[in-house]
Amino acid sequence: MASRPTTTCPRQMPPVELQGGGSRRAPIGKAPFLRYNHLTTHNHDGGPPMPDPDVIQFLQELVRLPSLSGQEEAVARAVQARMLALGYDRAEIDAWGNVCGIIAGARPGPSLLLDAHMDTVPIADPQRWTHDPFGGEIEGDRLYGRGATDNKGCLAAIVMMAALLDRNRLAGAVYVTGTVNEEESEGSGLAKVVDALHPDYVLIAEGTALALGIGQKGRASVLVEAEGKPAHAANPGEGVNAVYKALPALLRLRDLPLRQHPIVGSELAELVELISSPYPSNSVVPFHCLARYDYRMLPDETKEDLIARWQAVAGPEVKVSLRRQQVPCYTGTVLECDDFHPAWVTPPESRLLQGARRGLAAIGQRAADFAAHYCTNGSYSGGIAGIPTLIYGPGIMQHAHRVDEFVETEQVVAATRGFAAIVEGVLA
Repeated sequence: MASRPTTTCPRQMPPVELQGGGSRRAPIGKAPFLRYNHLTTHNHDGGPPMPDPDVIQFLQELVRLPSLSGQEEAVARAVQARMLALGYDRAEIDAWGNVCGIIAGARPGPSLLLDAHMDTVPIADPQRWTHDPFGGEIEGDRLYGRGATDNKGCLAAIVMMAALLDRNRLAGAVYVTGTVNEEESEGSGLAKVVDALHPDYVLIAEGTALALGIGQKGRASVLVEAEGKPAHAANPGEGVNAVYKALPALLRLRDLPLRQHPIVGSELAELVELISSPYPSNSVVPFHCLARYDYRMLPDETKEDLIARWQAVAGPEVKVSLRRQQVPCYTGTVLECDDFHPAWVTPPESRLLQGARRGLAAIGQRAADFAAHYCTNGSYSGGIAGIPTLIYGPGIMQHAHRVDEFVETEQVVAATRGFAAIVEGVLA
């Protein structure tokens, strides 16, 4: 990968035109960045500033705003408003609905982007919840609500960590982003921000229980299709049943050799959908059969390599391809990409990883390294763009997407300090 220029000033993001001729670009003020008076308190022993309950209050505000994929506008506006209140240099919303706050350091240097997605999955069984999914209720050390872990605890923490930064110590720029549609297409929203800002390093905010994710498996939706010939079911010999044509290939793919990687582990391939056409069928021999696999892949696999490998195992009776995604954004634009989200690993000599460890150690957080078995927006930054990337944040993914989803408030507070420490460890 070619070296990236050091940052001398933040780049502008394209504004979104509003009805009535306005723009979502925030006015750029000259006010000082840090506003400790209402965001932090200092330890009595003279230690570093600690975030006060404002980060928890902001998390409650975010949880109380429903934000399914493609419906994140209210959260984006809340994030933008909070960034401006904190004194970010700029806070802007782009054409796809991503919000980006920019903090310029005192000296030129590299840029670090912290990202958390704003969207959540739907609530499948609201009657089973014992806490209001959009209440942000706190019971003991747990804050409940849809998105509390995935991913609004992280979003609140990366926005509010700005209050702990001393920009006079920073060489370079900090970008803080809330991105759209991660639950539908990992990395497609972040891709627009990365392509506009060209950060040198990326920190993905997802639930890791404050461990450092140094890599992750990739994910792809692999399609296997067979074509047949329609006929009346009373005369099946006149047609070609596409399901029967596909079955031998599906059985061969069941024995697809699964490779190992020393950091991210084993590949996985699971058949998750099998659909024949026409459906429903009224006495018609199916003329088309479509199988979809959820494939968890290893680093360095390209689209072409994947298709060729699967096609060789499946055989010539079927066609192997990747699902194409078209994901609508709340702004009216559409994100379009292959449902292919590569794996990645950040090497131990990376300045990002070394700086993150150094920063966390300085505040007493000894973060263990791990590789994520789930997929994140890092598939674009680390897997496609080749930018050194890490994952870090409060909560654990086992608490996401479930009834009575929750995050521990102590972890949110600790992560707020952790994000600031990582920024300073990398850029100070």
